[in-house]
Parts: sequence; C-alpha cells; structure tokens
Amino acid sequence: MEFPVLTKRLKGLTSLFMFLLLTQAGAAHAEPPTEAQVQGWLDQLATSSVPGDVRAEAAYQLARVQDERAYQALLAAARDRSRDVRANAVRGLGNFTDTEARREAVADVALAGLDDTDHLVRGMAESTAVAVHRAGGTGIAERVLAALDREGFRGGEDAAVALDRMNFAPAIPSLIRHARASSDRNVRAGAVRALGGLANLRGTNDLKPALLRALRDHDHLVRSAADTAVTRLERAGDTEVIEGVIAMASDPANGTYIENVTKVLADSRDPRVIESLISLTGHSQYLVRSGALRGFRNHASDPRLLNVAIAALRDSESDVRSRAVDALGAVLKAQYAGLSAGEKRRVLNALVARMASSDAHHRRDVAKLLGRFIAQGLSRHPDGAEISARIRECFPSLASAPGSGGPSDVGTGVHYLFDVLFFGGVPVLTVIDAAESGSGGRPASSASSEIQRWTQDDVRAFQSLIDQIVQ
Repeated sequence: MEFPVLTKRLKGLTSLFMFLLLTQAGAAHAEPPTEAQVQGWLDQLATSSVPGDVRAEAAYQLARVQDERAYQALLAAARDRSRDVRANAVRGLGNFTDTEARREAVADVALAGLDDTDHLVRGMAESTAVAVHRAGGTGIAERVLAALDREGFRGGEDAAVALDRMNFAPAIPSLIRHARASSDRNVRAGAVRALGGLANLRGTNDLKPALLRALRDHDHLVRSAADTAVTRLERAGDTEVIEGVIAMASDPANGTYIENVTKVLADSRDPRVIESLISLTGHSQYLVRSGALRGFRNHASDPRLLNVAIAALRDSESDVRSRAVDALGAVLKAQYAGLSAGEKRRVLNALVARMASSDAHHRRDVAKLLGRFIAQGLSRHPDGAEISARIRECFPSLASAPGSGGPSDVGTGVHYLFDVLFFGGVPVLTVIDAAESGSGGRPASSASSEIQRWTQDDVRAFQSLIDQIVQ
C-alpha cells in the first residue's frame, strides 16, 4: 500500500532535518573560520574514508568560505557518491554567484543536480538554480524549462518549483502541458503549484481551464495542489474561476474531488459561494460538511448562515460539530447587534440544549461559546453592568475572575460556569433537582458547589438574568 502524502511529507521533513542539523552545527562556527578550520574542512571533504556525515558537514561549512579553494572543493563534491555530500555541495554553490564564470559553472551544477537520482539533491539544486537566476545568471530559466521538457528528466517537480520562484512566465504553456499530461503525479502537482504561483504575471485565460482540470485529477496530491492554486488564481484577480468551482460543487459526479472543491469555496470571499457552502453542509461526507462550515467565517454577516450553523450543532460527527461551534461564533460576532430577541432566544436555547451532549469536548466548546454570547449581550445591554453584578452575586466564585469585573470579564467567567452547570448531561438551568440530589456527579469547581446550594427561586432568578440579556 502506498501513502503518497505521507511519503511527500517525509521527504520534506528529511530536507528540513538536514537543514536544521547543519544550521545548528554551523552556529557553533558563527565567527569567521580560521585558516586551520578551513583546511580541516577541505581535508575532510577530500578524504573518502571520512564518514559521510562529517564530510557533509564540511561541505556545509565551506559554503561560508568565500575563496577559490572552497569553490573548487564544492564543485568536485557536487559529484560525490554520498547524497548528503552532494546535496550540501550543490546548495552551498548557490553562494558562489559573484562572477559570470562562476554563475555559468554553478548553473551547470544546478541543472545536473535537478536530474539527480536523489530527491534531496534535486531539492537543493532547485534552490541553487533560483540563486543563480536572482544573481543575474543568463539563460538559467530557459535551461530549467528545457530540462523540464526533456524526455526522462527526473527533476520535473523541482524544476516546476524553480520556474515559479523565478517568476518565469514563458514557462506557463509547458507547465500547463505537464499539469495535464505527465504520468508522474509529483510532476503534475509541481506544475499545478507553479501555475498558481505564476497566476498574477499575465492574463489568466490559459490557467483557468488547466487548474479546474487539475482539480478533477484522479490523484489527491494533484488535487490538493490545484485547490491551493485555484485560490491563488482567484486572489490574483480572476473573478470567473470561482464560477467553474461552483459548477463543480453541484456536479453529481463530484465524489472524487468534492473535498477539494469545498476547500476552494471555503477559502473564497466571493458571496456567490454562499449558496454552495450552505448546500454542502448537508453533504453525505462529513469532511465536506466540516469544510463548508469553515467557509462561514468569510461570510459571517450573511443572515442565511445563522440557522444553518445552529442546525449543524446536532451533526452526528464530532469534527462537524466543532466546526459548527466555530461557525456560529463567527456569525454571532458579526450579526449580534442586528439579531431580534427571538433569534437570540433561539441561539440560547440551541446552545443550552447542546450542553446535554455526551461529547465532553463539544460541551466544553459550547460552554465557551455560551460565555462569549452572554458577554456580547452584557456589553450591549443598557443595564449590562448591573446584570453582571447580579450574576456575580449568584456566583461569588466569579469574583475571583481576572479583570475589572465588567461585562466581558463576567462573560469569560460564565463560559467556565456553563461548563460545570451540567451534570451527566442534565441541564441545571432547567432541572435543578438533579443538582440538589447530587445525582449529577461530584462538583467540578467552586461554581458547581454553589449551584448545588441553589433553591428553585435561585434558578428562576438566574434564568431571569439570562433572559434579560437576550431580550
């Protein structure tokens, strides 16, 4: 069984580990190296019997030495049998681009490195090719593009990344071709990522169909690259590409790529996506429902979202419920001032009902949102300060909450309060005898101890205070 995403990430982590390891080692030599140190590194690198990790470290250190000996040693090491030595030598030569002659020689090394059998060397070669280009190297972008189109070339993915980083617009037709036709999914994914990076360099009519096609690719690695690239294309000013994505969301044959389509829609700020997001909250795949709810944050002021977010609190999947809490929080933050008393009451009732959930994490999330909801009401209520004081009277433990004691501080305390007002799924705000009898379990805090001493009149008084907030 293959795990392509894991493999890809492990490759990246390997490169990152090497970089961090050698950077840490280099930190010990932050001062300019002495002649003895330089000669030691030269000797280590030139001696094949020295362990590979020591020679790789020597190559890394020599990259900081701006003299001809180091340059020549790295040129030779770029052909070493050890991949770690080759990788550090190829990357280190990116520091030697100060003359045209050196740029030409280093460009040759970078092109050879891009076709190396090892992915780590190819990754380092990509960075060096970009360094040569940025230093004014003549024709390096064209050479990378030619290599990308060469039959049997191993560094297609890294070459595509390099062309993106070089902002080389002439590469777009070739990248489109590779994104569509390459048999190597890594090359297709790299070409798609590069197209997303080049989206703002020229008219995007050529890019839109290519990226939408990639969003339907049979390989998830390519689709993942495509959803990011489409978002970059939209943010670069293409206002039409989102129409294609919306159409894909309603395609009944979208089962393979609907998660990626949902991600693009969720990341978009175009109001045209709202209907699709609402529809997708009812999708059969829970990751799609969750992804659609994530998009609510970008359109939180739309009045259609309130009831959808409330309904999603009851979803059967915990991930979706968590997203629903976040979505409802964003909607309430944006819309609270315009909510009617009935809408506020509906929100409160829905949140209180969710405190009966058997999912402890969900109850905690809901409790925090309840606290924020009450804090919003207190901060806007003409008698908010008085109500805050009375809530503190009900719960002396809140007096120890940090802050000045204003509405927002009470709200902060209240979200913890709601977390302990429910015992075994029984909402104490409506059924006090469960707490009085102790059937709900052991008190979780001083606030829960206080609630167990309440009478029915205390419950009604506290409920009255909450009722005032949502009027």
